Order: sequence, then structure tokens, then C-alpha cells
Amino acid sequence: MTPGYMGFKSGDNLYDVGGEHFILPPAVAKIESVLSQSPVEPFFGSKPDYDVHILQRIFTDLGSSLRPVMVRRGQWSDVYVAKGTRQCILSSDLITCSEDSREFSTACITADDVVRIAIQFLEQQASLDELHIHSGRCSLSAVVIGYYERKIQRTRVDFSKSP
Repeated sequence: MTPGYMGFKSGDNLYDVGGEHFILPPAVAKIESVLSQSPVEPFFGSKPDYDVHILQRIFTDLGSSLRPVMVRRGQWSDVYVAKGTRQCILSSDLITCSEDSREFSTACITADDVVRIAIQFLEQQASLDELHIHSGRCSLSAVVIGYYERKIQRTRVDFSKSP
């Protein structure tokens, strides 16, 4: 046999898994073991598939009767929550609230902030203008500033107070 990849002979049929070398059955067992320990279900869905569960839990934890649902359009998915003529498209860090032909969008640092905005808009009937005034703290610049503040201070930035 002639030397092959990394000194293995082509007939060895060894597989590199995390720097260790196995024949096929132990290699598969090792991969399955690593995947089973992942905090996220491997090879399952897209970001909205994960976000919908996180957001549902937060709505429940905050005592809201609203429940976000997954809406699929062909290959695309979004997480929606609605009440009456008002609706929100959510993710764990973005929200778009709309009513009639007007909408408000912002990025947030936490999924909790996203849900609080949705609750203000849908349950507490805050106007889009009120969301704009009070949610400036969740703008994209706040995400960047908040990231550096949290990285330096190792504490969560408190966005519950207006600037």
C-alpha cells in the first residue's frame, strides 16, 4: 500500500473525527455522541425555527396571552404574532411592527427586549410613534454600543430607562 493522506494507507479506511482517527463504525458513534451533546439540535431548520421556541417561552414568562407562530412562505420562514389589525414579525434580535400601511423596525440586544416591544404594541396599544420614541435604545447603534459596554463591563446594559 502507498502512503495516503496524513500518512494513512489508502486501504486503512480511517476517518479523522476531532483529531482522532477511527474506522467507520466508531467514527459514526463518535460523531453521534458529539452531536447529541450540542445545545442546539444539529441540522435542524433555520434561525426562525429556533427563535419561535425562545420567543414563545418569553411571552409565557412575561404573562402574555400572545403566542408567536411560524409562518412559512415557500423556502422562507418568519415568526409572527398579531392582535387585531396589528402584527409583528419577530426574531430573537429584530422586530417589525405594522399597522395598516405603516411599520416600525428596530434591532434589539436581547429577545426579551423584542418581546417587550411586541407586548407594548399589541397588548398595551402603544402607537408606532411611541415605539419609535421609546425604542431608540434598541437601535442598531445601541446593539453595537451595548455589545462593547457588556464586553468591557461584563454586565447587561439596562435599557429599561429612557435615555
